[in-house]
Amino acid sequence: MKMKVKVVTQKLVKPCKATPPIEICFVGRIFGSNSIQLLPAAGRYNKEKQQVDCDDQGALLLTAQVGVDLSVTLRSHVDPQQLNQLFPVDLADVDGPTHAILAVQINRFQCGGLAIVACVSHRVVDTASFSSFLAAWAMAACTTGKLLIQPYFDHRSSYFPAENLPPYDNEPHENIITERYLFDNKAIKKLRQRLTSEPPPSREVTVSTFLAQAILCADIARRGEPRAAIIGQLISI
Repeated sequence: MKMKVKVVTQKLVKPCKATPPIEICFVGRIFGSNSIQLLPAAGRYNKEKQQVDCDDQGALLLTAQVGVDLSVTLRSHVDPQQLNQLFPVDLADVDGPTHAILAVQINRFQCGGLAIVACVSHRVVDTASFSSFLAAWAMAACTTGKLLIQPYFDHRSSYFPAENLPPYDNEPHENIITERYLFDNKAIKKLRQRLTSEPPPSREVTVSTFLAQAILCADIARRGEPRAAIIGQLISI
């Protein structure tokens, strides 16, 4: 079944206080990660200066109506490309002078369910900082605007200066295939019972081990012989 998503509103949310220019640190330029004291969510990334111009253009906020129930998106037969409609921006739109550093899309489903998708430029903000930001934002929303969490984002550009670095090619690869697999509780429990380690492995380790084994077996079946392989998984440390 094809999922239809219609954007109802779109606007830029400007900050209540002006923010100063932020320089991207060494780690941010190489790995797309940066921790800063103030998150310049309303600014725009300046590729030539390799800093965030905090001109306070605003963070992008969209609301959208989804033509199916929320439960449909949780089924394995949904094309992952269709789920991209729930995102507020194209995930490659991060370095342009008009690309928002922070973009949020509020998706309302036919059943009354809600899915909020937030995207941030990884060149400017790392996962830990973004998680702290989202937690503070959610807490403020649940307490009539009172900010109970006061996250502090250390400005690492002073620790990792990025002057005179050669240009870094961070263009996305074209030959990428996206697959989506869903494991329910019963399936994960059966997989964990097949592993004999003590203590029992976590759910994440169990599923990751199963997928890695399936990928390697499929490669051997296709090539007729095993070969060296590297399987990488992005996690928060």
